[in-house]
Amino acid sequence: MLWKKQEDWQYYDTGLMATGYADALFLKKWFRSVLFNNREAQFFNVADLQRYRLYNNPSKVGIAMRERSKIPFVFVIGKN
Repeated sequence: MLWKKQEDWQYYDTGLMATGYADALFLKKWFRSVLFNNREAQFFNVADLQRYRLYNNPSKVGIAMRERSKIPFVFVIGKN
């Protein structure tokens, strides 16, 4: 369902782009659970473009995901 034509994608008030409101809510819940779960911190990096830093250490990634998640230009990146 996520791979539709470009005109089928819509922006929702949750801040996500998805093909349907149910998909947007699912992605919002999934992103929130990943961002605040330290067990997954070992699989992510955090790029902070305001401080020009890339956090690789899982403990620092977990801290950055909790404390800096609301700040613009801070991105969570998967390591794969």
